[in-house]
Amino acid sequence: MEFALPIAVLISRSGDTRDADGLFLAGRGWTTVPVTPASAQVHDAVRALAPAVVVIDCRGIEEAAEACLRVLADLETAIYVLHRAVTTVPLPANARAAIEPVDIPFAPGVPAAPHGD
Repeated sequence: MEFALPIAVLISRSGDTRDADGLFLAGRGWTTVPVTPASAQVHDAVRALAPAVVVIDCRGIEEAAEACLRVLADLETAIYVLHRAVTTVPLPANARAAIEPVDIPFAPGVPAAPHGD
């Protein structure tokens, strides 16, 4: 029997920010693979892992997050951007701002909470 994990690549600073994001994504059923916000590393990791989603937490890494968005713009993978500053470049077609927790989907196969978020 083949079992595929619902993988989310998480691009964020290390430390408490990454830990909090990882726990949130785990609560939504995602197996999180954290990646340092360096566009070359992100490019290689996303292509190697073929995640279902990419989540970028822009806090403290705004310029690096924009560089990562540029190298991921040609993918069909959905990208969710957390804590996006108002002055950043426009999001590519495969990316959307995640303003509320409900903006990040549950992993495939994970039932939604019975009373919503």
